[in-house]
Amino acid sequence: MFTRRDRPCCARWLAAALAFALSGGAFGQLPGPYNANRGNDLGRFKKDTEGWYFYKDPKEIAPKPLEPAPPPPLPEAKPDSAPHPPPLRPMSVAWVQKHLPIVRDAAIDDPTPANVRMYLYMQRIMLDKAENFTKAAVLAGTSDPSLNEDVRIPKATGLAMAQDNRQRAARLAAIRSLPKSAAIWVFVDSKCIYCETGVVMARRLAKAHQLELRLISVDGVAPKGALPGETLFDKNRAAFKRFGLKLVPATLIVAPPDKIGVIAHGAVSDVGTMESNLLVAMLSLKLVSDDLRAVLETRDKGLLTVEQIKEAETQSLASAKQRADEGDGRPAEATPDEVVRYVSTLIEKQSLR
Repeated sequence: MFTRRDRPCCARWLAAALAFALSGGAFGQLPGPYNANRGNDLGRFKKDTEGWYFYKDPKEIAPKPLEPAPPPPLPEAKPDSAPHPPPLRPMSVAWVQKHLPIVRDAAIDDPTPANVRMYLYMQRIMLDKAENFTKAAVLAGTSDPSLNEDVRIPKATGLAMAQDNRQRAARLAAIRSLPKSAAIWVFVDSKCIYCETGVVMARRLAKAHQLELRLISVDGVAPKGALPGETLFDKNRAAFKRFGLKLVPATLIVAPPDKIGVIAHGAVSDVGTMESNLLVAMLSLKLVSDDLRAVLETRDKGLLTVEQIKEAETQSLASAKQRADEGDGRPAEATPDEVVRYVSTLIEKQSLR
């Protein structure tokens, strides 16, 4: 308690303290309404009305969880615009192809009487359908001579023998129709172990049909058994290479001025094969008359040639294009009806006698 003597000193002290506070001294930074000049570093005292007791450190306040963004809307299900294929017709080929493997595998994996019985019935369906198809094919071939192989090539014993005799006579006549200047050439090499056999077979063929024989040596050595003046020498294999030959012995038919065909590459063990090969070469070189060719190519009668197939293809495509241009609604692709129409017409034009 102040004494009377201390009161003036106390009053002076209070006055000094008040002046110091008003001048912005140490007490000028007090929180609350007493601080008129507080700065940004005192942000924790912004809530002046709550007082110090209710102060909360911003670092200790947990952030509010963010609300998840709503999921994007699901696309609307569009109805299936593709048309469903129609159901397979029972016992059709497509139906059997679909179900037969399943039934068969089930019968093999679990061979119960019921499973095996079902598989055998499925198999019976296809066998019966195949038999019905065979009967229809025989009937169609019998009623249409263009499809009847017995008309094109006789198979009866008497007719077949007569046809063989005609072809044998035609082969002999075709070979003997070769010009006198035609000759058989055989390219040989002295180191070739099969050339001697090739020369023997070529000599027999030439003798049987009165043809000239020439032996062409590719290594400058005359072959064994060569007659005087019968051997020619192919220097550096020039002719051998020019004719496109690959190995020796090589037997050719040469008909001046420019007909050259290969009879055999390598040795042939019988004259019959040499003769057949000679006829093939003659036919390809067009050294056979049309009458003899018709007899020799009996098995080719009624067959569509490459040129005829291309002709039918062109006509079918033209018909399909014309149909599409007229706007019938179908694509410009040849239909089986159009192709069969042109093919049957071409076959009917050929002689089936």
